[in-house]
Amino acid sequence: MGSLVTLQATTDPTIFPTLRKMAAAAARSFGASMLEAADVELAVGEGLANAYLHAYGRRPGPVTISIDFDGAALYLDIRDEGQGVPEVVHPGRGLALLKNLTDGVDLSTAPDGQGAVLQVIRRLR
Repeated sequence: MGSLVTLQATTDPTIFPTLRKMAAAAARSFGASMLEAADVELAVGEGLANAYLHAYGRRPGPVTISIDFDGAALYLDIRDEGQGVPEVVHPGRGLALLKNLTDGVDLSTAPDGQGAVLQVIRRLR
């Protein structure tokens, strides 16, 4: 499945609000309700925070946000080029929260082995 929207950005926390709002606006353009768009916005924020903290050690680094829509669900991918999926001794609450707000969440090492990909599915009702 190709991406309908792709944003190339950095994990500089000062632009997180803008990137979150852009993703929510894209979701709204596909017919998402305000609540569904808010879930997408939250997922983008979580993905960016994870990349900033874990992939880049609290430094800005490149990230790609891709959004696709198949007529029933939004597919959101947030990919960094950092260290891959870290071994987490004490997991945070972000991914657990996303699992409760969305219809699918997966965090994995990128297919080419460089970086990590957070994939989120949010069905539109």
